[in-house]
Amino acid sequence: MANNVKDVFERIVSKYPKNTALVCGAETISYEALNAMANKLADYLIGEGVSAGDRVAVLISRSEYLVISILAVVKTGATYVPIDDKSPQGRIDHIVRTSNIALLLANENCDCELPKGHKTIDPVAICNSSLFSLDDPNVEISEESVAYIIYTSGSTGVPNGVQVKHQNLFRLFEITKQNFTFSEKDVWSLFHSIGFDFSVWEMWGALLFGGELVVVPYWVTRSPEDFYDLLVNQGVTVLNQTSSAFRNIDALLEGSDKPKLSSLRYIIFGGESLNKGVLKRWVGNYGVNSPQIINMYGITETTVHVTYHQLDYPDFFDDSDIIGQPLADLKIHLLDSNHKPVLEGDVGEMYVEGAGVTAGYCNNSELSAERFLFLEGIDSVVYKTGDLARLNKGNFEYRGRCDSQVKIRGFRIELGEVESRIRLLDDIKEVCVFPGGKGDTEHLVAIVDTARQLDVKKTKTQLREFLPEYMIPSKIIQQSIPITNNGKVDRKFLENRLSDLLSAGHGAVSAIDDKGASNQNQRHDVYSLICSVIGVAEIDENRTFLDVGGNSLLAVKLLSALKRELNISLEMQDLFAKPFIELFSTVDESRSSDQEVGRDKNSSSSLVLGTVRKVLASDDISESDMFLDVGGNSLLAVKVINYLQSEHQTTISIEDLFGKKMGEIAACKASNVTESPRQESTAIEQKFLDVVETTLGEKAVDLNMTFLDAGGNSLLAVKVLSRLKNELSIEVDIADLFQFPLRHLISQVEEHGGVEVGEQRFVELFDSMLGEKSANPNHTFLDAGGNSLLAVKAIKQINAEFGVDIPIYDLFEKTIGALYRDYIDMVLNSSKPQSSAELTEEMLDSVVA
Repeated sequence: MANNVKDVFERIVSKYPKNTALVCGAETISYEALNAMANKLADYLIGEGVSAGDRVAVLISRSEYLVISILAVVKTGATYVPIDDKSPQGRIDHIVRTSNIALLLANENCDCELPKGHKTIDPVAICNSSLFSLDDPNVEISEESVAYIIYTSGSTGVPNGVQVKHQNLFRLFEITKQNFTFSEKDVWSLFHSIGFDFSVWEMWGALLFGGELVVVPYWVTRSPEDFYDLLVNQGVTVLNQTSSAFRNIDALLEGSDKPKLSSLRYIIFGGESLNKGVLKRWVGNYGVNSPQIINMYGITETTVHVTYHQLDYPDFFDDSDIIGQPLADLKIHLLDSNHKPVLEGDVGEMYVEGAGVTAGYCNNSELSAERFLFLEGIDSVVYKTGDLARLNKGNFEYRGRCDSQVKIRGFRIELGEVESRIRLLDDIKEVCVFPGGKGDTEHLVAIVDTARQLDVKKTKTQLREFLPEYMIPSKIIQQSIPITNNGKVDRKFLENRLSDLLSAGHGAVSAIDDKGASNQNQRHDVYSLICSVIGVAEIDENRTFLDVGGNSLLAVKLLSALKRELNISLEMQDLFAKPFIELFSTVDESRSSDQEVGRDKNSSSSLVLGTVRKVLASDDISESDMFLDVGGNSLLAVKVINYLQSEHQTTISIEDLFGKKMGEIAACKASNVTESPRQESTAIEQKFLDVVETTLGEKAVDLNMTFLDAGGNSLLAVKVLSRLKNELSIEVDIADLFQFPLRHLISQVEEHGGVEVGEQRFVELFDSMLGEKSANPNHTFLDAGGNSLLAVKAIKQINAEFGVDIPIYDLFEKTIGALYRDYIDMVLNSSKPQSSAELTEEMLDSVVA
């Protein structure tokens, strides 16, 4: 029995002839019918002379004929070359030219111009004809023959075709039987582009087990709601996704009445590093076992997948990107730059050995020799991945790239390919391309050195003739490019200055065009929302959504936000194709005044949301999230409030921050805050320093340092505070210990050595409010059992008894004793009450850590 996918598929047809093989819109096709149509087309191709060793390009839009054509080519013994009909024309022409195809299968529904100079066959008429044989072709296929050639991004400036043998593909599904229980009862979705090798796993995974394959229409792949409905209606059991695409499915679960995806058995992640943040809501709703959540690292050159890791609850408390163990017939070697094994736990480059390693690149023996290697001490050829990893408790942990190849929203991109293509344009002296942004806003940034002023719009238009949209730099900066002493481009210098160049806006025209100024007021809301979603300050209304850095994921966000916030409905096709000025020229002017009011509130809530995202270091937080649900706490709340006050001169209620969704929180103008004066004293320096130095194990600690600067941490801080209290009867607030220089703390200790009568009354006030008999001066209001509602009561009672207004963020942050010293003590000593100094971001980061 030959190990090839033709024979396996035909055995499946014999076993499950009446099972549904393919669903495409309203069309449902059984295995028997699918095989018959593929046999007709194969019979025709064989009659045209197609045989083993030939290559046939498949350039067909998403339909049943895409799958039929691939099966037909395989049945002839030839190699199929899948091409996405939405690829740029230059890329399509390059693939057809360099793969040396015998003929081209294409239909009239393609979204591209068909390449010239090759015999082109439309499979539709042949599949529906009675002139060709329904029988399986009598063709023997060697497991060493190439099943398909799929093109990936190349560092030479052009894509490279990877040759995948029947043996490579056949064994992928045989070996993963150890990891999955796929069967004829499974329903798979063909979600990904036929030019992306994740689609190989989707298509053959269904057909080689007798399962059902649902072809997802292109625009449904760009609409999370429609795709979710498809998953429900078709009863999909095996879902394959990049984490970027799944982010939008996860977001639908928030406050949604959509039915559960009860049919799902597996969610398999691949194509890019897994962002576990996109699974927060999903795991909360479904858990981790039904469906199972699988992370699989893989590369086209090693046949789709290399590793397997089933996620469990502990994975979601670990920031590392665990990719698990290699499939049973593969081995990963972690090697240094000299091809020597690294020590266990150290980071090395992954070299993959085993049955998945493919036959190299099509018509590119030089590149094949660079990437497919025979190394000393290893029995067979290995593939040099360019990916870094280390062993972490027996599992491989992915640690990023070690060359210029990056992944943007699941697409693998060689930066060199983009650079090479830009260099071919007129007047370009040099170019460097870098990745920028993160999450939904991932994009490419190009720095170009040109002989004259660059026309950014024209440049992008020229690039689109050869590069797909995800490889077009969203931002192009005109800037001289420095050279090192060795005569090489100084990429490191540019990379270090990238954020400065972006903020300075070198060479980029981004202001809204002055034309149609009278309409800008009416469209201000729309443009503000677009800028907010894309993450830019301004846009040119004569450009399209794609021109200014948009992509399909951001498009979904924008369309949803426009409908939700401004009641504007748009088609995604129009958003991609039309300039903004044309898209929104018909926005109803009568709605503008109402929108301005709503937009003021939205701008305010957007400011709060942006600040929370910054403080919590997460782009996954949405307007429907609650602060506490996304990792917020009292210390981080203080940081949010302080940041809003210092950077934007606005403030918010902490009750709102804890009690409302992000999109419901409104910020208002903050009153001026001044810093409390501090005095210096050295009266008990030596005793204080003895405690600090002996605890830290240091000598001659500088009094101008903070405890953290001197080498302290949270555990040592507890020891210091305990010793100061027990040995010297000195009480210090832990926040002050982290924040202020040691000299300042000593002066405060001398000034406020013990618990005074006024402080005792202050503490008793908290006792009565909180129902406690001994509120500790070293506890915060929250530690003592307080909450946002009691906080309002506390502030009112303190004001009534002491005549002092304590900001609610200080009430949550400071200990009761510190509140007394910073506010009440000054009143009792006839000093003007002032708020405490704001904690700086850097210090608060240390406290939280």
